[in-house]
Amino acid sequence: RQMCIRDRRSGNPGVWKLDVRSGELIAPDGAHVALSEADVAVLSCFVDAAGNTVSRDELRQRLAGNAGMGDDGLNATIYRLRR
Repeated sequence: RQMCIRDRRSGNPGVWKLDVRSGELIAPDGAHVALSEADVAVLSCFVDAAGNTVSRDELRQRLAGNAGMGDDGLNATIYRLRR
């Protein structure tokens, strides 16, 4: 399953693709970025929200399958994705 993510902030017209099956994020230039299960879960939640705000509670529910994922783990995942 692939999902597309438009980069609205940078003005870059390219589309990022989230390949859930392979656990990769594919940049507009074709570069592949390996993602952890938590990274994929968070990005999938953002894509499913279609631009709407996602609460920390929603993210925690999505990450419930990741044992030991507390606030620190969620913060680390979001930090990693923002880079």
